[in-house]
Amino acid sequence: MMNRIENVLLNYLQTETNHAILLTGDWGSGKTYYLKEIFFEKAKEIKTIGSGATIKYKPLLISLYGAKSVDDVKDRIWLKLYPILDNKKTQNGLSIINGIIKSIDVTKLIGKEGILEGLIDNFGKVATNINKKAKENQKFDNYLLCLDDLERTNEALKDEEILGFVNSLVEHDNNKVILIANEDKINSERFKEIKEKTIGFTLHFEQNFKEVFENFVENYNTTNSFKNYLKEQYEPFYELFTKDGQSNVNYRTLKNTVTVFGQIYHLIEEKGLGSNALMALKEIILQDILRFTAGISIEFRKGNLSYKDNKGLSNYNTVIYSKILGNESDKDSFILKFIRRYIKNENRYHYYKSIYETVTGGNTFDLERLLEELRKNNNVIDGNIPIQYTVYNKILEHDYLRIPDREYKQLLRDLKNYAIHGVFKITDYPTVLYALFRDGNLLNLSERNVTRQFISVVNKKKNGHIYHPLLAKNYTPDPNFPLNEFQQKLIDSILKINEEARKHEADDKLSDLKQLCSSDFPAFFQQFLTFHYRNTGNFSLEGFSGSFLYSTFLKLSNSEKHDFNNLLYLGYLDSIYALKNYELDLFEDFKSKVDKKLKGKNPKANSTNLLKKLQEVLNNILEKKGKRTINY
Repeated sequence: MMNRIENVLLNYLQTETNHAILLTGDWGSGKTYYLKEIFFEKAKEIKTIGSGATIKYKPLLISLYGAKSVDDVKDRIWLKLYPILDNKKTQNGLSIINGIIKSIDVTKLIGKEGILEGLIDNFGKVATNINKKAKENQKFDNYLLCLDDLERTNEALKDEEILGFVNSLVEHDNNKVILIANEDKINSERFKEIKEKTIGFTLHFEQNFKEVFENFVENYNTTNSFKNYLKEQYEPFYELFTKDGQSNVNYRTLKNTVTVFGQIYHLIEEKGLGSNALMALKEIILQDILRFTAGISIEFRKGNLSYKDNKGLSNYNTVIYSKILGNESDKDSFILKFIRRYIKNENRYHYYKSIYETVTGGNTFDLERLLEELRKNNNVIDGNIPIQYTVYNKILEHDYLRIPDREYKQLLRDLKNYAIHGVFKITDYPTVLYALFRDGNLLNLSERNVTRQFISVVNKKKNGHIYHPLLAKNYTPDPNFPLNEFQQKLIDSILKINEEARKHEADDKLSDLKQLCSSDFPAFFQQFLTFHYRNTGNFSLEGFSGSFLYSTFLKLSNSEKHDFNNLLYLGYLDSIYALKNYELDLFEDFKSKVDKKLKGKNPKANSTNLLKKLQEVLNNILEKKGKRTINY
């Protein structure tokens, strides 16, 4: 396909014509890249028509993005053209001018009387020289003018005006002009009418992926080692960047993917992965990272992802649990589609926050963050992957069916024995149960007995379990795919342990928070919010009493009392949640003490006024949120 486009363009340069050529294709498809990095080099070898075979073409690429008038377009051409004129004295000055042009509206620099007319005093001789050249009616017969972003001009510039200007170049002056655009984004009927008079050929930029990829790698500024690696990964790249048999690829997305992935690749090559266990998995890890980076880049370009919204991709545990529970709920749909489209093997899916934030512009890449994620994802402990997780990982690979029968049965026996000996995290036990009984229960085990053993094991391990705030959400089954009684019993036991861990953590933290409340209220304010949102998902005063809050309030400074009132207002009056019964008891007790303190008092100080404000907040909370729940 590139040969066809190249042949047409080269023929255009070597033939007497009075028309322009339109190169059209999707945004990001690589049209501009192809001209700049590939075709321009060949165009420079072509002798211009009428020069007696002595002068070769000089390509110029000018963006029309935001251009407001034909004068604006002319100015852009002159300012692009001038540095290649034979005038060495102006080279340094022009670099300054070009810098300014990039940051301000070109039309503010250049008026209808000539280039930089309004700012001649500011630029001195450089501007004067440019102005002089502009008025000499410079001919373009030795130049190939490529006008990019035709569909992105300012609304003030009419289609007939820009095409009329192009027509004057190609018809009267016989210049060579290539227009670059996504014609599908130009809806003007007037454009279609005038196009026939100005544009002789419309070339549709359709890509051969192999050719584009090879050209990209060849011209990419990197090490030979990375170039060779990219060439070896042609098949994954083809799979990732083409869809439904179509060979078009978004060049910008490809470049962004390779740029981010290349940064990671070079750092890993230079510094390693921090442990022999991870280095042994280096090739698999690089494949995982490549697929994840490409998927995020493509979906980010489509607008499906943003730095602040990852569409649940970080909840990778839900994928495993959905598999275990035999359901795929609506909340999992994006992540499951993402895995099927880009990762292929759901057991190899991991969310890399370090890479996600780099691709979406939220942060710079940090290798240490990635290494920490890799250690966690691959169950690396003290630099090694324990034998039980080696077995665990192997059984859960997507191609486990390739394992010979005898070897696979032995792996299942080993998995069961390791589980019985309590060497897995308790959150892994549902996955182990699933693995043992999938595919028809190859070991002919009693699911009742195995479940009972697993429940006994996880209960023995509960003291070492750290509260997992998302565990209950991850284990929530789909009503359409109910658990069997054994799966449910095991999961209920784990959730009970998790809840006990939450309460234990809460008790310890509440003790610290109570001390902090009276000694360092600003620090308490921050830690309190973080703690309760993490544990309950909403504001809560669970664990406090009205008496404690009242006595603490009296000890605070006026500034802290003001913050305290705001804390209650934001937490309760500005919340959608109703009060729980224990909170009603707390606020009623709290309010009674405040009412007693203020009885018969007239505010004569800020501290008293703040106590009055507290009374108002408590009254409002009880009036608007104080409906008591009746338990039957």
